[in-house]
Amino acid sequence: MIPKKLIEQGFSKAADDYDKYTFLQKKVGAELIRLLDEDRKEYNLILDIGTGTGYLLRQLSLRYPCALLFGLDISFQMLLKAKAARIKGHLMQADAEELTFKKGRFDLAVSNLVYQWLSDLDKAFIQVWQVLDKRGKFYFTFFGRDTLSELKECLKAVKSEGSFKNLPSEELVYRKLNASGFKGIEIVSLREEELFSDFFSLLKWLKLSGVNRAGVRFRGLEAKGVLNKMDKIYAHNFRHNGKVFASFEKVIVKAEK
Repeated sequence: MIPKKLIEQGFSKAADDYDKYTFLQKKVGAELIRLLDEDRKEYNLILDIGTGTGYLLRQLSLRYPCALLFGLDISFQMLLKAKAARIKGHLMQADAEELTFKKGRFDLAVSNLVYQWLSDLDKAFIQVWQVLDKRGKFYFTFFGRDTLSELKECLKAVKSEGSFKNLPSEELVYRKLNASGFKGIEIVSLREEELFSDFFSLLKWLKLSGVNRAGVRFRGLEAKGVLNKMDKIYAHNFRHNGKVFASFEKVIVKAEK
């Protein structure tokens, strides 16, 4: 389990440069908006869980101009960035596992790449179910289990003490959503590769996008020798057109109350 304080600190430290490095998060968020476009339903009260600097909240304000929007995030620094960008909506610092809204408050809840970091999905999904009205819908994305498989392989090869948080599988998420009371659950998984100039550029991206501190834990990787070994293995095994690649399993979910 990753302490929530550690997650908050990781994303708060990444806040200043977050928008420069979150090309993947924005890409996945755009896919979420396209799914909502296919829904064709107009929503009046919308909750964005893990709003960050407000990218998804801004897209929602354009898609639903008459809706009342709420964005919450565990990182206060992220919310300050969203406020400075004049993102439409009510912003608040809150934990996705501790939603304090009135039951049945929202007709739509959304979240982009948040739930893979949570330690108690049962509690988190029940919280969403409770704040949705009787016909409410829940759309969200998360990084699946096969994300960063290349980096995991390199870690194993050098026998480092580094460790990864176990990211959730589609089966686990489906089971926990169902147990929380959701129905009409639809899950689509897509695998995508992103290119980086080298191994160290990948590590830098992980750090500046908040992912390293929140989802991938390293012990002893500060040792220059270990990093150099991983660099050589990565460049040899996972190189394409002069760059290295990293795989991400993007999982998109739709559920109904």
